Amino acid sequence: MAGSEDKSKTFLLIRVMIRAFYFLVHAFVSTKRRIVFLSRQSDEPCLDFVLLRDNLINRMPDWEIVESCHKKQSVKTVVRDVFYVATSRVCILDGYSPAVSIPKVDPKLVVIQLWHAFGAIKKFGWQTVGTKSGRSTTMAEGFAMHKNYTAIIASGTGCVSAYTEAFRCSEDLIKVLGLPTVDYLASVGENSERLKRHEVIIGENPILASGKINVLYAPTFRSDEEAYIGGGDVELFAERLAEVLPGEKCNLIVNTHPFERKTPQGPLGDSSLLFIPDTSSIDLLELAEYVVTDYSSIAFEAASLGKKVIFYVPDIESYREVPGLNIDPEALFPEVTFRHAEGVSAFLLGDGEGGEVGGAPGAFANSFSSFCNSYLIGKQQDATRRIGSYIESCLTGNRA
Repeated sequence: MAGSEDKSKTFLLIRVMIRAFYFLVHAFVSTKRRIVFLSRQSDEPCLDFVLLRDNLINRMPDWEIVESCHKKQSVKTVVRDVFYVATSRVCILDGYSPAVSIPKVDPKLVVIQLWHAFGAIKKFGWQTVGTKSGRSTTMAEGFAMHKNYTAIIASGTGCVSAYTEAFRCSEDLIKVLGLPTVDYLASVGENSERLKRHEVIIGENPILASGKINVLYAPTFRSDEEAYIGGGDVELFAERLAEVLPGEKCNLIVNTHPFERKTPQGPLGDSSLLFIPDTSSIDLLELAEYVVTDYSSIAFEAASLGKKVIFYVPDIESYREVPGLNIDPEALFPEVTFRHAEGVSAFLLGDGEGGEVGGAPGAFANSFSSFCNSYLIGKQQDATRRIGSYIESCLTGNRA
């Protein structure tokens, strides 16, 4: 009980200090025609930020645009973020930020939550509060988790139900405008940045142009608690796949979540097992014919490119409990979901349908493909322009 009381006092002290600093800055420093991008996911702006930033530069050339992205938190980074929030007209973020949610912000401040996922397969945010993988209720309440948003941008109508729970908000706060990533994935032609990036990756990893089938394994991030309960980690699951996928036929590309602990770079053991942790999974999609994942929203991004998606879920029993699932692949897409690496290999190699790699093409016109069509239904391409237009409408008071 004493420990809980101490934590409550600490949260209260932090909240009071952040609110006081915001109040002083906002009272004595004039607000600028500034748009600030905030992220605690990475030290560099994410793809959605880059695309939206470029759109806003063209749309609002006389506005200052600032990026404050930092994976490691400190007093300095929090102070800087609070200062920007207190003196800007627009704030765009891709996750929770105490600088936004804790202060009593100016009602005129436009806050856009551009959540860093294409969909919501696993539970997050307020859905996990009070569980082993989530924040305690005391901490979530103390840090005012996910408050003060003007709008939360969603990639499709299928996200809405989970988002209302995860952000603890009403449906009218969620705007189905699509994500800028969609525009990047849809880009084609000789000027496509996506295809140019593809050529660079091939140059750095020539084995991927060897004529073998490229299989991308891109699992979700697992906290230490989730890895412990599930009985394994990404590297272990990848090695199991490598043991059963024939190296003479397949390249297994392993791409970990940015928050995952550091994994090896380059070939590991058999040269057909290739770890590429420092390259965006979005950019690796172009190289893959098959995408193997578990609870990651990359499944939606892969499907939007017409890639063949397989779910490898060795820890699904525990994952249903911690952190929990909004979309259960084994229940909804059983024909492409496997608990064991042998099942993934047999399906991918087309056992029972000629024994050739990719010998089961008809199997991918399945319930997951149909699910994606309904989950992401609505506005997709040209999302960057729509979001930019929406931000402008918020500033003029004409938002829907």
